[in-house]
Amino acid sequence: MGNMKKQISIFVCVLLLCVASQIYADEIAATESLLRNRAYDFMNQGWGGEAIQGYATTRDVKGFFHRVGKVTKESVRLIKRIDNPSVNDEFYSFQYDGMIASVYLAHFEHEDKVMLVDVVITSPDWPVKKGLGIGTARQKIETLFGKSMVVGHDREWTYGDGSGDVTYTFDKNDKCISIHWHDDLD
Repeated sequence: MGNMKKQISIFVCVLLLCVASQIYADEIAATESLLRNRAYDFMNQGWGGEAIQGYATTRDVKGFFHRVGKVTKESVRLIKRIDNPSVNDEFYSFQYDGMIASVYLAHFEHEDKVMLVDVVITSPDWPVKKGLGIGTARQKIETLFGKSMVVGHDREWTYGDGSGDVTYTFDKNDKCISIHWHDDLD
């Protein structure tokens, strides 16, 4: 009888350990999912100051990006469309003090589509959502998004799925010195 009680006790303990480990694993998975969702939201909506919001609906790309701030350098490159060689798309680069915005303007038969391809911020003067701008400690970024989703250089942490991502670059003191949002053309 005593031996059976001991076996039941061991069984109950093992069962409790299994249940507890499953609960813990579910909490870890939920936490990782929450961090990943935050990172994806930031990747898609966190960049470059509120001044750039609304770029997709502009009819005047050059005028719009000149209103964002003082442009210190600008370039435009014409790109022939493969589907219609008589039409040129336009690739703009607008450089500001501490930020560069690269914009692709695709000309379709009945409409134009403005796509922000890259935003690179190197100055704390450009606001970034969630207060995660230049000078932010790596620990704060890790707390909100988890560790880098991409295995790579220790000084660069990347969040995203490859077609779109955001990369933080850190100095030797683990402070952010550059933020680069990138989105592939669709």
